[in-house]
Amino acid sequence: MSGRGWAGAGFLLTIALICWVGTEGAIRADVPKWTVKPVEAAIPKSVSASIQAVLSPAALEVQDETGKPVATLWRRKELPLQQKGANSYAALAEGMLIGLIQWHQPWTDYRKQKVKPGVYTLRFARQPMDGDHMGTAPYNEFLLLVPAALDEKPDTLMVDELHELSGKTVGRKHPSMMLLFPYRKGNSDAATLTARPQDHLTLDFVIPVGGGGTLGFALTVVGHTMAE
Repeated sequence: MSGRGWAGAGFLLTIALICWVGTEGAIRADVPKWTVKPVEAAIPKSVSASIQAVLSPAALEVQDETGKPVATLWRRKELPLQQKGANSYAALAEGMLIGLIQWHQPWTDYRKQKVKPGVYTLRFARQPMDGDHMGTAPYNEFLLLVPAALDEKPDTLMVDELHELSGKTVGRKHPSMMLLFPYRKGNSDAATLTARPQDHLTLDFVIPVGGGGTLGFALTVVGHTMAE
């Protein structure tokens, strides 16, 4: 995959990152007033039986201002980590299955690519740390979307295979991605929607870890790279 495939390149991206840092505390009012609630939702039948087996039926439904569903998220029952008390994305292997998302409405990913309504697996990835990607995002951890019909097993995928499959989400060579912000642990493990800088909105949730405890995620559902 081309190094420019994630979110663009060039010195303007470095300037964009500086602008981000300079406005880190600025939460604007343009973030949509969406809500999230726990629901018991059947996993779509188009998802393979082996992947269904590792997902929890306790889903999270994101709704828009009118109460219509935007997306439904199913989390993995347990992350296959042996690191007890894992508290950061550093504990995750690239290509690891994290969950499943169904977009009920057309959606635009972090790279400004159009994603059709449908069902997609979510797998962990890190953006390459090279000159082509400098300044394209404030953090380098993402979940990549893969069409569920093409993702048959919960086993961790090789990075090249993950990128190729994710590109099929948008019909391009570039993967389709959702930026991960650092998770802010609160007084409760209940899922929330959190306004972030630069009109970003994250869905914050936790998943149990095999070694004990939980690992938190802050997944961008609204917001795009500032790179052109």
